[in-house]
Amino acid sequence: WSAENARAVGLAAFNAGQLDQAVRIQAGILKHFTAKYGEVDAKCAVYYLDYGVTLLALIQASDSERSALAGNTGEVNEDVELCFSILELARVCFDKAEDACADEAATKAVQGRQAEVHEALAQLHAEREDDNEALKEFEYALVLRQAAAPTP
Repeated sequence: WSAENARAVGLAAFNAGQLDQAVRIQAGILKHFTAKYGEVDAKCAVYYLDYGVTLLALIQASDSERSALAGNTGEVNEDVELCFSILELARVCFDKAEDACADEAATKAVQGRQAEVHEALAQLHAEREDDNEALKEFEYALVLRQAAAPTP
């Protein structure tokens, strides 16, 4: 398996709503890349983003189930904290990737990915009902989206 093939399988599982399978695949890919390149290497950025977005989807999908259980907040908090950590690592890696960009097109591509990270962070803050932080993250994501837009 190449990394891109494994990533495609993980994304296909995500898109099919098989979030548990997607998370397992993406965690394995991320473990491979962080062992090979280090925890905050720019090459790991997209794999952190994939894993973080899938964790967020799991949190959102199971939110109603967990609220029905109404006492299992420890597990929810652990999942949320893990997701924050993964998305923050994605942010750091994409920041490094942006610093290494050689041209405007590459910079814009990375800024688009950075916007995805901040949108996911905003959604995670919204899950925690931290509306001020969610708004800040959404606003920053918008700034990045505008920066990443093609110039006329």
